[in-house]
Amino acid sequence: QGGRPRGRAAVLAAGASASFSITVNVLPSVPDGSTIAATATIASATPDATPGNNMAAEMTSVGASANLSLASTSEPETVNAGETVTYTVTATNLGPSDAVNLAIVTPIPAGMSFESATADGGTCSVPDVGATSGDVICTWAGVTPAGGTRTAVITLRALTTIADGSLVAIDSTVSSTTIDPDTTNNIASGGVTIVQIADLSLTIVNVPDPVGPGSTLVSSSYASASSAGP
Repeated sequence: QGGRPRGRAAVLAAGASASFSITVNVLPSVPDGSTIAATATIASATPDATPGNNMAAEMTSVGASANLSLASTSEPETVNAGETVTYTVTATNLGPSDAVNLAIVTPIPAGMSFESATADGGTCSVPDVGATSGDVICTWAGVTPAGGTRTAVITLRALTTIADGSLVAIDSTVSSTTIDPDTTNNIASGGVTIVQIADLSLTIVNVPDPVGPGSTLVSSSYASASSAGP
C-alpha cells in the first residue's frame, strides 16, 4: 500500500538475466472484478540504447469472496403459550473480502406470531404484528468488513393453540452479493419448547348467607372452576 520495492544486481553481464519476486496482499475492500496492474521498470548506470523496452506490466483480475457464518440463540428456550421469545441471530464475515449488501432472512415458524425486529446498523422488512407467516428480512446496505459482525434481534410470541410440549424450530439464512466460497455455515436454527398452562380459579357459594344464630341451617354449596388461560 504505497512504496516502490526495488531489486538490485551489481553487474548484469551482456546476455545474462536476473529475476526478482514480490509478494503482495490484496486488500479485503477491493471490489470483485477489479483489475490490479503490476508494473516494473529497469535502469542502470550504463547508457541504454533502447530505453523503450525498460518497462513491463502485468494485469491481474480480483475475484472477491466473503465466507459468511451464522449463529443464533433463543431466550428463553422454554416459553409458556401466549408469551414471547427473543431470537438473536448474528452473522460473521470470515473474509477474506468485505461482504456487500448482507442480508439475514428469518421465516415466521409455525406455532409463533411476529412481534418486533431490530438490526444493529441495518433495517428490517417485517410482517404485520401478530402475523403467523411471512419473512423477517434484515439488511445492511454497503460493506460488512472482513472480521465484522451483524446482529438481528427478533421477538416472537408463542400461539396459545399449539400443543403442549411442542418444539418449534426458528431458522435463519445469511447471504450477500459477494461470492461465498462456503455456504454450509450460512444457516442457523434455534429451538423453543412451548408449554401450555392454565390459570384456574375456584368459587364456593353458600346459600343461604348469612344465617341467624340458633336457626336451622340448610346450606347449599356451589363450586365452580374456570380457566383464565392463556
